Amino acid sequence: MRNKLADHAASGLLFVIIPCFLYWLLKPFPHDAFTLLGVILIVPSYIAIAVARIQLGASFSVSAKEHQLVTTGLYSKIRHPVYVSGLFLGIGLALCLHDRLHDPHVLVFFVFAIARIAWLFLGIRGEELALEEKFGDEYRDYRMRTWF
Repeated sequence: MRNKLADHAASGLLFVIIPCFLYWLLKPFPHDAFTLLGVILIVPSYIAIAVARIQLGASFSVSAKEHQLVTTGLYSKIRHPVYVSGLFLGIGLALCLHDRLHDPHVLVFFVFAIARIAWLFLGIRGEELALEEKFGDEYRDYRMRTWF
């Protein structure tokens, strides 16, 4: 049985906490081309993360577990839409923070963001190995017809 508290926490993070944080974070920023491009990347990336999370349904897991192979919705085109969208969201935030590189808090954010990207790529490899082991040829066929 799935942990309902974890489901509610994930939903709260996706639909309440992150938008409030983004509003607070972007409010004082200059209205220049970098910030505009950053927001243009952030908004669809955030929506794609939320949609991908919803489409995973019961297959969502923080660790590499293989419940069922999800191949519909965003997952029909991209194997890892949460990771891809998260990467674009991070790029968007970096663009929005371009004028604050002197701020130590922003530098710490960038260090953590770079470490997180490296961690994600390691996680992707683990997920793909687990899915290939469980689903075999079905997963290999899926991998061949989708991007990243």
